[in-house]
Amino acid sequence: MNPFHNDPTDYIAYIFFMDKTHYSPDAYHQMKMELTERNFNFDNLNQKAYIRLVIKDLFPGWEKQVRKMFAALIAHGWTFQQPLDYKESWGRLIFRGFYTDVTLKSEQILNQYIKIFESTCGHCGSRKNVESYGHEYLCNKCILKRLKRMIINKIDPNGFSYFSRTKKHRVLWTEIDNIDWKTDGYDSFAITLNKFSPKEELAKDYHEGDSILFSNESFNLFGLLRNLPAYLLSESQADEINSLCESLEECIICRRKSVLGKMINKKCLVCGTLTEKLENPTETNLKRFGSWQRMIDHKKKRFRWYIQNIAIIRYRYETDSSFK
Repeated sequence: MNPFHNDPTDYIAYIFFMDKTHYSPDAYHQMKMELTERNFNFDNLNQKAYIRLVIKDLFPGWEKQVRKMFAALIAHGWTFQQPLDYKESWGRLIFRGFYTDVTLKSEQILNQYIKIFESTCGHCGSRKNVESYGHEYLCNKCILKRLKRMIINKIDPNGFSYFSRTKKHRVLWTEIDNIDWKTDGYDSFAITLNKFSPKEELAKDYHEGDSILFSNESFNLFGLLRNLPAYLLSESQADEINSLCESLEECIICRRKSVLGKMINKKCLVCGTLTEKLENPTETNLKRFGSWQRMIDHKKKRFRWYIQNIAIIRYRYETDSSFK
């Protein structure tokens, strides 16, 4: 099967005509074959179609600003034969300029709008309180909506509640058949609560709620770990999870009981402080700050800035009851 068989026609046409560097020659050949199979009119790509495809390719909240950018570019002689050069790199959308030579004015317009994009919510288009979040730029309101869907709550001896992509769920411990637990021994954990045994899973069609995955990015994860029924855990899982929960120590920077005392560098799961480096400072750091206390005061000041300016850190600090 053609590797582009399941992609929308507009998308295939866009990368075939406008992205001549990020795919192999064989990939472009496969694109052309797929478009031919769909009776695509290869003379049909014009400036209006190109702009429409770029808008569709970028974040929806940027549409208004992207249209303004193209209007400004066109007013200064730009055409779609001078396509934008942008790509995702290390989880971030990067604008690198144009694939062909353009005027200095066109470069200035693009650079102006790159700054505007980075201060525009990629989801709703708001220009207020926008910050970098993962691979996107989002306003605090949209970030908060996402963060609220990452919380585990109402954890008790009977079960817990969580959000899926579409709604909130209440799960009873009696619904869970077995548990998978993984950790990298540093600061990454993942637990999967399976409602069916491996044999039962093979015999039935998969449903989204059959396996529930939480990781260290989930809020109140440690509250969930402390309340796992013993009968669901193997001896080794119980030992490892209990040891992890019992190892939590108070962070000298954020004052949450969120430092992984038995892990490498003793990282704080709230503020990210590597406590081991504070407890055993290098001569260079002591010389830089003048004293250990000044180094601690600097870290606390930086954390206060984080609380004010980085939504996910503020939300975990204020909301995650696992560490209070």
